[in-house]
Amino acid sequence: MNSTYERLTFRNIGYNSIAKMLMYLFAAVSNVVLGRCLAAGDYGIVSFAFIFINFMANFADFGIGNAVIQRKEIDSAALYTAFTLKFLIGCVVVALTFIISSLAPIFFDNPQVVVVIRLLSLYFLISNISFLPSTMLMREMNFKMISIAEIVLSFLNSLVAIILALKGYGYWSIVAAYLMANLVSAVMLAVFRPVAVRFRLHKEIVREYVNFGGYLFLSGLLVFLIFNLDNFIIGAVNGSRDLGYYAIAYNWGSMICIVMYMVVLRVVFPLMAKLQGEDGQIRNAYLKTLEYSGYLVVMANFVLFAVSREFLVCILGRNTDKWLPALVSLRILCVYGVLRGLLEPVGQVIMAQGKTKTLLSANLLASVIEAAAVYPALRFGGIEGVALVVTIAYLSQYMIFYQYLKRQLQIGLKDLVRAVRPSLCACLPILLLYLFMSQYNVATLPMLFGKAFFLMVVYVLTLGVVTDWELLRTIETVVAKAKRAV
Repeated sequence: MNSTYERLTFRNIGYNSIAKMLMYLFAAVSNVVLGRCLAAGDYGIVSFAFIFINFMANFADFGIGNAVIQRKEIDSAALYTAFTLKFLIGCVVVALTFIISSLAPIFFDNPQVVVVIRLLSLYFLISNISFLPSTMLMREMNFKMISIAEIVLSFLNSLVAIILALKGYGYWSIVAAYLMANLVSAVMLAVFRPVAVRFRLHKEIVREYVNFGGYLFLSGLLVFLIFNLDNFIIGAVNGSRDLGYYAIAYNWGSMICIVMYMVVLRVVFPLMAKLQGEDGQIRNAYLKTLEYSGYLVVMANFVLFAVSREFLVCILGRNTDKWLPALVSLRILCVYGVLRGLLEPVGQVIMAQGKTKTLLSANLLASVIEAAAVYPALRFGGIEGVALVVTIAYLSQYMIFYQYLKRQLQIGLKDLVRAVRPSLCACLPILLLYLFMSQYNVATLPMLFGKAFFLMVVYVLTLGVVTDWELLRTIETVVAKAKRAV
């Protein structure tokens, strides 16, 4: 990676890091308050409604935004065609959502979910406002403006949800906060990066977008299946209460992966698109992304694993066992979070290179495994069995992605092990300390924060010794280059 891209990448990761730390803080505070104010059934209703919304979201985008970012050259015809396709598809998706939502009571035990789904579908119209501005900012790698809008979105979403939850609005607090925050954020992006809007369709460009987005769209549907089939089956078979427990476990177990995607991997995608044809630079950039992202993913998930009981009792349960039925699932999904965090960088590389068929194959494999096993797992192993199946299904994608890395970028098993070895070595003391501390089951706030802080310090020190503080020296070098450039 040349020095210009290196500085740009680190600067954008810096913007993203600041924004996501704030967003993570807002979301964490919001989740704690909501966990204390809402019942498991409230979480179940919203979780089930978002299954429908996330499913329809695959149709609403069809990979058009990524196609614009990945395109070598962009002009007004390409932009207007993208916007027109997005607008038309979005309107159709809203109409279909209103119709399909009437079927929800067949699978769920609370008929109010229909109204929730229909209100949440308004997001597809709101997203048209920010489609071109956000796409162009991503293409230009201008994450400063994107980060500002996202901080505002997260702050408003958390603030409104907390206020309404404290006033007793239950699951409606999440719905209202989600729609209002997304509307404000969309308007902000349109102000930050004004883009003229025209309704126009160019046949050749439409064909190009469909060719790129077709496999991506099918892959997105399979990703939806991977991420939502478990929720759907739990809600349909066991009801909203068990779905609420599972949703809490899944949300916290995968939260670090989502943060990592927003902080690092969104920057990696446009960067890799710019490096098309330069396999050597792509190889080095991928391995460094895997190594550096692994540092945070492994630490955060294993620390949460170690303090999971205290976290559920003291933070979410207000010193009660309200959320303890989610304990084993949360611990399993912390391991899932590590595997997912280490796997996702390769997906960004493959998508940026236009190899969306490979993504489809990997997602198809995981979907088949999950679809075949999730119901028996629920029947015989409860929500803990579902968490285990989800982890195994996601892990299966490595078989296909590894073949791509070996064939396309000459990355072998030794290269991958070398990249993740520091993180895994640094987590070993955490696991040993967890085994030692597990005999002390006193769930208090001092115990929670003391254990978490101590384990993070141990991890960081171990990682520093294992890597000879490489990351710190890399950051110092980039900062020094940036100062000289100024």
